Amino acid sequence: MKNLIVLILSLWLGSLLAGCGPTKPDADQWRLPKKENASSGMIVGRLDYPDSKTENPDRYMLNLRNVEFRDVSSAVHFGDKGEHNIILGNNYFVVPNLKPGTYRFTSFRAGSVYHNFRKAEYKFDVGPGQIKFVGSLDYMEYEPSTLRKIGNALSNYKQYEYGVKKAPHPTELEMFQWLNRISAGSGWESAIQKRIRELGGKI
Repeated sequence: MKNLIVLILSLWLGSLLAGCGPTKPDADQWRLPKKENASSGMIVGRLDYPDSKTENPDRYMLNLRNVEFRDVSSAVHFGDKGEHNIILGNNYFVVPNLKPGTYRFTSFRAGSVYHNFRKAEYKFDVGPGQIKFVGSLDYMEYEPSTLRKIGNALSNYKQYEYGVKKAPHPTELEMFQWLNRISAGSGWESAIQKRIRELGGKI
């Protein structure tokens, strides 16, 4: 009976995280928003289930709906979901037209499940005109501890065991090559192409 309950909870959570939602833009058809001014910066990255067949044998794709980045120098207001961001169909995310500063990746939403980050390493400096690649991240689900299971059974507020880890792809160069393909007329082209050359790539 205990194993059956765990299986049902796992399937239910999986349907929330990997389920359908509003259609997200196709990454290769989408175009970068125009750069607002010379000092505007940008954050880019990717968050999804692992590509590995060992870690993700059913080839699930995370139903990523939002990523929340906050300027650490700004006050937090009720209902504020952080900086404007775009989630693409392949779970790349773009946070455009940021003022220079330090930004913390505070949370993300997958399906209807809210995930909070508490780790200090998810803090990034964005300089004037800089496009900051914050990495490719794999979402990992873990079986909840016994105490967590008991807490979930007694509460209307369910909590889940999860983590993220660095993924090998896309690399920073691969991400910037993608940005280069979708940047025409946006004003970001020179910063993108400069970074591609710094990473040893060709335009």
